[in-house]
Amino acid sequence: MTDDERISKKVTDTLVKHESDLADKTSIVSDFTTVLDSIGESGLPVSGRINQFKARDLIKMNSQLKMPLKVNIARPTYHSYPNIFGLYGLLKHSGCGSFKMKDGKNHIILDQDRTLLWKNRTETEKYLSLFMTWIKGSTGKTEKCLSSKPVSELWVTLFMNIGEGEYKIKRDSTRENAMLRNPGMDILSLMGMFGLLDIHQDEPELVETWIPVSIAKTQLGEELMAAVCRD
Repeated sequence: MTDDERISKKVTDTLVKHESDLADKTSIVSDFTTVLDSIGESGLPVSGRINQFKARDLIKMNSQLKMPLKVNIARPTYHSYPNIFGLYGLLKHSGCGSFKMKDGKNHIILDQDRTLLWKNRTETEKYLSLFMTWIKGSTGKTEKCLSSKPVSELWVTLFMNIGEGEYKIKRDSTRENAMLRNPGMDILSLMGMFGLLDIHQDEPELVETWIPVSIAKTQLGEELMAAVCRD
């Protein structure tokens, strides 16, 4: 059995255990579906230089997510919404999205066959597919829209730094802000959407970046990351 097969089996066993309340504990399947629906059959224009969603689409998508980020940013960019930045990485690495010139503008276009195949899966199968895409895409061998380090390594490092239990974050702490850049807000957001972390927000001040108020690991997170870590 390969490492990927071993991990997939352990993750599947964990998901089956939590299947009855997976939709309540997580938002990743719902949020990924929102991104797919936002792109639609006709595709969505992206910024020409970096092929990212435009600001107006970021704001709209965020508002439609199950747990949208509370942001108060005068001129948002794709870095202002780390949740959508993380979903964008999953979209590209899943093979569901690619880029194509259309009417003289670059668009992100859905692979209709792959998208239909994904939508026809069960909720647990959808979660497993996205989770394995995330794990396999975060190895340092691919572009950094997912992670330049393995997720399991980032998870261990994070809780070595903050300890167990709920961790309250001080926005003006240089040490904490530097610490949260590893794993980074996009990875923290994905951990929240996958249900690995409970992430709490507050009404934001006018700031340049989103920072949560507190984070805490969940039972699902403990079990899934134990499945991912190598024996």
